[in-house]
Amino acid sequence: MLHLTELALGDVRYLNALSQQDIPANKIMVSIYNMGMGSFGSVSGVEFQTEFNPMRFPAKEKHLVFGYVPATPSPLNGRVDGWSLPRAETKSEATSETPLGERCCFGWLTFLAEVLLAGALGLILYWVFRYHGGVAFAGDGSKQMNLHYVLMVAGFTFMNGHAILVYRCFPCCKKIYAKVVHTLLFLASSACICIGMYAAIDAHNDGPKPVHFYSMHSWIGLVACGLFGLQFVAGFFSFLVLLCCDVATAKFRQTMLPAHVTFGLITFVVGAIATLTGLTQSSRYRLSGKDGKPNYKDFPDQGIIVNVLAMCIIATVITIPYIIRNSNYRRYTTLTIN
Repeated sequence: MLHLTELALGDVRYLNALSQQDIPANKIMVSIYNMGMGSFGSVSGVEFQTEFNPMRFPAKEKHLVFGYVPATPSPLNGRVDGWSLPRAETKSEATSETPLGERCCFGWLTFLAEVLLAGALGLILYWVFRYHGGVAFAGDGSKQMNLHYVLMVAGFTFMNGHAILVYRCFPCCKKIYAKVVHTLLFLASSACICIGMYAAIDAHNDGPKPVHFYSMHSWIGLVACGLFGLQFVAGFFSFLVLLCCDVATAKFRQTMLPAHVTFGLITFVVGAIATLTGLTQSSRYRLSGKDGKPNYKDFPDQGIIVNVLAMCIIATVITIPYIIRNSNYRRYTTLTIN
C-alpha cells in the first residue's frame, strides 16, 4: 500500500510519500484536478486534457486527486489516453496528517479570532446601549448614528470575519456547503453595511445644513463599500453561478481563486480602517469635554471601552489574514492507493 498526501488542496504540487515503498518503475504520478468530463491535469509538469472521467470521487475531493498512468502514455494533441487507475480510497480529514502542534496552534488562533470578533460586536453594543441610549432607525439622529456604528462593526468585522474563516474552520465539510455558508454570511454582511450607510445619511439629513462624504472616514468607507460590492459580485458569479458549467469553467475558477482570496483580505482590512477612523471621529465628538460631555483625555470609561474595541479590531486584522495565508492551515486531502 502506498500512502500519499497532497500538500494543499487546490495547489498542483508534488506529493510527499509517507511510506517507504517506492513508486513502481513502470508508473508515474499524475495529478488530476476538477474531476469530470474534460478534466485538466498534469504529467511530470506537462498539462493535458482528457475527455473522459477515469474515476469519480466525492464532491469534496474534486479539486485535486492523484492516481497512476502508464509511464509511457500516448499523448495526442496534448491529450492522454490509456488510463490505468487502481482502486483508491479517499479521505478528507485535515487533522489526520497534520502535526499535533500545528493543529493546536490552529485551534488556539481560531478561538482567539472568535473571541476578538465577538468582543468587538459586544463592546460596540455595550457602548451604544450603556452610554448613548440605544439605536433607532428613524426620528433620532443620535440614535441613528448609534445604529450606523453597530451595523458597520457587525458588517465589516463580525460577519465578514466569519465569512472568511468558514473555509478554514470546517475542512471536513463538502466545499459546496462552505460556499453556501460563506455566501450567506457575505449577504448578511452586505445587508448590515447597506442599512448602516442609510442610517448615517438619514441622520445627517436631519441637520440644518446636511453635508455628506466630506471626511477622511467617509471616503475610506466609500472605498470599503465599493471593494465589498465588487468582491461579492465577482465571487458570486465566478464561484457559484459558473458551477452550472463546472467542467468548462474549472480552469477559470482555479485562476480566479487566489485573486478572490487576496482581495477578500484587502476588503477586510480596508473595512477595519474605515471602522477605526469612524470610531475616532465619533469619540472626539462625544468625548469632547464640552457641554457636560466626558473628556477623552481624562480616560473616562467610555474612552477605555472604545480603545479596547479598536484593539480588538486591529487584532482581528492580524489574526484572520495569518490564519488564511498560513499554508499549514489549508484544506488537506489524503489518497490511499492499494
